[in-house]
Amino acid sequence: SKRDGIAPFSAADDYARLAQLAAALLTPGGLLLASTNNAELCERDGAGLVARLKRGLSGRRTTPVPLPAAPPDVSQETGRFAARALLVG
Repeated sequence: SKRDGIAPFSAADDYARLAQLAAALLTPGGLLLASTNNAELCERDGAGLVARLKRGLSGRRTTPVPLPAAPPDVSQETGRFAARALLVG
């Protein structure tokens, strides 16, 4: 909060660091599930989310894990939701 001198979380600005911190808590081969409804990160089939994950996890071995198809109420909302699952070494 502004009162405590802590900047508010911004998915676009802070997702790489969030992924880095989350991966540090995993045991080798642990599953990292990342999702967002931030418009900037959801563009182009989640390209912004993928870019932040790559930045935050650089130097770590990752293996994509397929996710099930989104349910109909979400899949019709193109560009409004992105998710990825990764095994992190």
